[in-house]
Amino acid sequence: MKTTNTLQKTTDLKPSQNKNEMLTLSVLKLKKMKTISIVFLMFITVGLVCSCDKEQDDFSPELIGTWFFEENADGMVSSERLTFSANNTGSVDMLHVENGITAKELLKFTYSINKNEMTVFMGEETNQSTYSISNNKLTISTSEETVAYTKLPEVGGSNVNIAIL
Repeated sequence: MKTTNTLQKTTDLKPSQNKNEMLTLSVLKLKKMKTISIVFLMFITVGLVCSCDKEQDDFSPELIGTWFFEENADGMVSSERLTFSANNTGSVDMLHVENGITAKELLKFTYSINKNEMTVFMGEETNQSTYSISNNKLTISTSEETVAYTKLPEVGGSNVNIAIL
């Protein structure tokens, strides 16, 4: 039997030789694909490990916990309890008292950290700031203001938040 390939080379092959060669070529192709797949998986694994390390570098364990801020000026009292969780979620519990009228608000958010920069996502709103932590003081600065929070102590595995107004 004569066969012609795409290079227009004519060879004499017996039917059994043709099947054996095709089988050999198929096995070689499978081995080549397996090698390529293994190399590809190695690159993906290395990429994921490096990606995980980067995320860990941006994780700030000292930020985790509850922080408190209070301001008393001109008969007006404002306080904030800011909580950061390890899963990049948090909340801010705000209290504002003026002329005997009390207003409270609890907002939930997610956040991300990149070195000393913090991005907070609250609904459709995104706020960026810088932060620093020193001696149980969290300082958050935006283009408009700087606020210093004090870390509340943890008791029995949870934060105790006490504010006397």
